[in-house]
Amino acid sequence: MAAVTEPLIGRDSWWGLDAIAAAPASAVWAEGSEAITYARLREEVDAVRVRSRAAGARKGCTVALRVSPSFTFLWWLFGLWADGIRVLLLDARMKDAEADAVMEQVAPHFIVTGEPPTDPLTAFHDRYEVTLEQHVAVGTAEDDELALIQCSSGSSGVPKIVGRTAAALLADVDRNVANPGMPKRGERVYLLSPATHAFGLMAGVLTALRAGATLVLPDRLHPEDLALRACLADVAAILGAPVHFDLLGRASGDHRPPSLRLAVSCGDALPPSVRDRFAEKYGVTVGQVYGMTEVGVIATDLTGSCAPPAVGRTLPGVEVRIVDGELFVRSDRCPYIGPDQEGRYADGWLRTFDRAEFEPGSGALRVLGRADSVRNIGGLKVDLSEIEQVLRGHPEVIDALVTCGAPEAADGPQVPMIEAYIATTGTPTPEELSEWCHRRLSDFKVPRRWHVDTDIPRNAAGKADRRNLTRSTG
Repeated sequence: MAAVTEPLIGRDSWWGLDAIAAAPASAVWAEGSEAITYARLREEVDAVRVRSRAAGARKGCTVALRVSPSFTFLWWLFGLWADGIRVLLLDARMKDAEADAVMEQVAPHFIVTGEPPTDPLTAFHDRYEVTLEQHVAVGTAEDDELALIQCSSGSSGVPKIVGRTAAALLADVDRNVANPGMPKRGERVYLLSPATHAFGLMAGVLTALRAGATLVLPDRLHPEDLALRACLADVAAILGAPVHFDLLGRASGDHRPPSLRLAVSCGDALPPSVRDRFAEKYGVTVGQVYGMTEVGVIATDLTGSCAPPAVGRTLPGVEVRIVDGELFVRSDRCPYIGPDQEGRYADGWLRTFDRAEFEPGSGALRVLGRADSVRNIGGLKVDLSEIEQVLRGHPEVIDALVTCGAPEAADGPQVPMIEAYIATTGTPTPEELSEWCHRRLSDFKVPRRWHVDTDIPRNAAGKADRRNLTRSTG
């Protein structure tokens, strides 16, 4: 098959890929189990363009990318963007029912899929085979400004579909690059957050590409493996979620990278015990990034100097306000595809549903919790009402209420445990209900604790009220 002959970057392509075209061919762009030079990256991106064009994908199309974190995923993302094609990101761990529900709303023209990993500890693959197939596109929104479409949990029980324009993505990445302390040209960045998710992609992959830093990708999510790779690669920065820093802090031996100067956590509150153990072992205090899929990074505390629940100062160019104790962020357009059923966006302001305040004196933003049903579970957003909706579909379930309980073990990773309270007409067992959920939800959304045939508290309007749930979490 003939190679693409025109330049990688043209008028019809997406923004920041000029970094791929301009970088020295022999420079290393990223390292997995093999080092990928910019020459190799350009070859792989061109191969994707040849393959997608042969299938009929063109500028203005939407392609769903349901591929696990890998170089293969990134080559396809860049290759599609280089031809001005919108990309819909679907988590490879999604069950078919979840993916189908999203594609019914977006209706992509094509879908790229690969076999999901069978080993849950595998964090990143170098490459694996994928298929490219046509998909019936009915009623898809033809918005040529959109470059990226992602899913974000919603409090209505239905995932929100977020569309971001090329201009919005570039502004987000440029704010990250300009933020003092973020990775610089020539530094090595250990990216532990998945490149398929908003933080890993925007603050990790694209910010490193824009800055000229080299990505280092993990192999297995095991304490010893993670720590040894960080040391051997001599990384200057580590980007991850609290669970990653917990794993690194539990590694035995002395694996501190000599060049390490920055560690940044995102996705959930960092437990003080995890922060202190990591700082003692590696000599660096973990900072944090606060943001959302809809708008990108909002505030940062890269030095870790803010005391929780403060998350740092808002970045220049990000405008926020607090109304009745809730945080709103300025956005030039509604980020949602389809109707905004929750009234999240109005008059140029996006309601985050995060309760917040500004810290007196420092001006740092303090995030005090959620005002809706979305929770962070191990760095992943989980909409509790989505789980409730799935459970209510069971023929023997009258009603369901899902909440977050205490972590399973006090001395392990401090990940809240999802638990479900079920009112039934029959006698379904926890095992049956768990299997029902496993067939319809990603595994990390399935409740771990079950309370079957229980009374569910309700508010004055008769709605299930998880705030008044006082039953034991044992």
